[in-house]
Amino acid sequence: MQIIIFSLFENLSFFGSLEKLVPSNVEDSVIQLIYNNIGKFYSGKQNWEEAQKFYERSKNNACIAYCLYKLGDWKALQRLSESLKKDDPVLLYIANYFWNVGMCDQAVSIK
Repeated sequence: MQIIIFSLFENLSFFGSLEKLVPSNVEDSVIQLIYNNIGKFYSGKQNWEEAQKFYERSKNNACIAYCLYKLGDWKALQRLSESLKKDDPVLLYIANYFWNVGMCDQAVSIK
């Protein structure tokens, strides 16, 4: 039943209401998938602030980093890089985002 509801809302791009309909006993992985898809919906509309909120709920660090890059929120991007494990592949993306805008010191300082 939950997958049918999710598919219906995904096709209708009506994710805002979907969040209110999800029962409290749903698995975390399903909730993360829902939040991630809501973030993807807002990203497609280039509404980076809303997308970031839902990517944070889905714990999708790569997409959070991309939203911060698109928003030009360099301090938050730096904080995100500091919060990740040293072997997290998202760090390479973050370093590249800094490099792309000429913030070479920040790019090189990411370990």
